[in-house]
Amino acid sequence: MPLLVYFPQKEFSPRFGNGFFTISLVESIVREGEGSCCSSKEVVYYILRVQQGTKEHFIEKRYSDFWSLSSKISVATTALLPPKAFAPFFLPDQVDRQNKLSLYLDSLLKATFNRDTALASHHAYQKHQEAILSWLEMVDQRE
Repeated sequence: MPLLVYFPQKEFSPRFGNGFFTISLVESIVREGEGSCCSSKEVVYYILRVQQGTKEHFIEKRYSDFWSLSSKISVATTALLPPKAFAPFFLPDQVDRQNKLSLYLDSLLKATFNRDTALASHHAYQKHQEAILSWLEMVDQRE
C-alpha cells in the first residue's frame, strides 16, 4: 500500500499530489430515518469532503459509522468520540457534536497517517490505515 500522509484542512494543498489527503466535515443534515410501521425518527447525517491531491469526493456518515470505525481502530487519539445522543437534536447540540466529531476524526487521522514513515510502515498501522481508507471510500484512490 502506498504511503499516504494526512494534513489538516488548513495545511493541505492540492499541489501536494496524490500522496497527501485531507478530510473536512462540511455539514450535518437531518433526514427522516427508517422507523417502525407507525413512526419514523429523524436521523443526522454528516457530510465529509475527502480530498486527495486534486481529486475530491463527498461521503455521508451517521454517528453509528463513526462509532463502528472507532471500535475497529486502537490508536491513541487526543480527542474522544463524543457520546451517543438519544434525544432529538437541537441546532446548538448538533453544531457542538459536529465540531467534536471533526476534532475526533482529525486526531485519529493525525495519529494514523502521520509523516513518520517508520510508524506508517508498522503492520498494525497499515491495518488501521486500510480500515480508515475503506471507511472514507478511498480504496480506489490510493494508487
